[in-house]
Amino acid sequence: MRLISTLIGLLILAFLAWPYVNVYRLSSAAAGGDQAALSNLVDLESVREVRQKQLEQQINSTVSSTGMQADGVVSNILQGIGNLAASQQVDMVWVQQQMQGAQGPLWSSMNHAFFESPTRFVVRKGKLGENPTFIEMTMQDWYWRVTAIYE
Repeated sequence: MRLISTLIGLLILAFLAWPYVNVYRLSSAAAGGDQAALSNLVDLESVREVRQKQLEQQINSTVSSTGMQADGVVSNILQGIGNLAASQQVDMVWVQQQMQGAQGPLWSSMNHAFFESPTRFVVRKGKLGENPTFIEMTMQDWYWRVTAIYE
């Protein structure tokens, strides 16, 4: 019985440490400019989708703050601008820049990293109130991969 309890405890510890190991690998790949390793750790399509939604929200809030209504053709144009900006901006070089950033390498500049759920892990790079970058990792097919970057 004690052996089973020990094994279960070790499995839980390994599961809790697993995303931290991937954050370290992510930081090392970004710092070393290893695009191949970085591409294995990042779901670029998911990051693009999230970035596109962020840009659309920023555009919509800017338009609504001017008092204009963005409906019909204007809304479609704004959505197209967000799509174009996200597709051109988000690539592995952009991801690498977000991992490095003004605060330095990801591993040494992260202020918070913990689970949001059993399959979602969030890293905060930078202090709250100082425009931190949030990196969201999700377990996909038994691998932790970056699925969103919030600025």
